[in-house]
Amino acid sequence: MKKYIVIVFFIFLPAWCMAEENDLKRLFSLNIKYLITGLKNSGGGIGVHYERLFFQYVSLKGGLGHMVFKTSLDGVGCTSINLSLFLHVYPFGEGLNKWYFGLGNGTDFMSYFGSAPLPETGKDTVIYLTPCTGYKLFCFKYIICDFNIGYRFNIANSNNYYTIKEYLNPGVQFNVSVNILLSKIW
Repeated sequence: MKKYIVIVFFIFLPAWCMAEENDLKRLFSLNIKYLITGLKNSGGGIGVHYERLFFQYVSLKGGLGHMVFKTSLDGVGCTSINLSLFLHVYPFGEGLNKWYFGLGNGTDFMSYFGSAPLPETGKDTVIYLTPCTGYKLFCFKYIICDFNIGYRFNIANSNNYYTIKEYLNPGVQFNVSVNILLSKIW
């Protein structure tokens, strides 16, 4: 019986999802990437993104993220606020879904806290540039999975790089973001 329910579910799932994806011109979403990165570093976080299609093929995506995590120094933590802006191109002109490529810039503002001696630079800023490509896939009615790969170039690096290198992650970035479509719910 369970086998038949699963088969019927996967037969009707694509039709159910297709009805939702054709009219997607703006996307306001929660991003759990910050939560996962924070949890990996004994902390937590949350991110929000807003993406809007301005022309048939071009969108702008702005992001705001906040994370608190433990640094490599015992008794020292860090709080980070991230602001980002990406330009995405959807070459097939199907709204904010399917395959895209783009370029983005972001800034992380970091502040250190704790009971142990803090780094000499108590506040820090990292600026980065990231070319990327990805594919957005509707998984359920209100959920989009965004599979993307990019390369993060840290332009202005942290003065405390070795203290927070697990967070900065320059180089190749493989990401799977699960986005909740708040604009469809409200």
